[in-house]
Amino acid sequence: MAVKNTLMDLSDTLFEQLERLNEADEDALESEVQRARAMCGVAGTIIENANTVMGVIKYKQSVTNSAEVPRMLTGGD
Repeated sequence: MAVKNTLMDLSDTLFEQLERLNEADEDALESEVQRARAMCGVAGTIIENANTVMGVIKYKQSVTNSAEVPRMLTGGD
C-alpha cells in the first residue's frame, strides 16, 4: 500500500471513512466508530501541523516577500 502524504489524500481518506460508517451494519458499526475516532485524532494532528506550517509561510512571506510552499501542502513532487 502506497503512503499518502498530501492534505487531499487525507481528505479522501476521511470521506472514505464516512462512507464506511454510513454503510456499516450493526455488527461492524462499533468497530467503525472506534476506527473513525482514531482517524479523527490523527487527522486533527496533521491539520494542526499544516496550519503551523502555513503560519510560518505567511510570516516568512511578510518578512522576505517570498516563500516556498512545502510539498506537504501542495502534493507536488
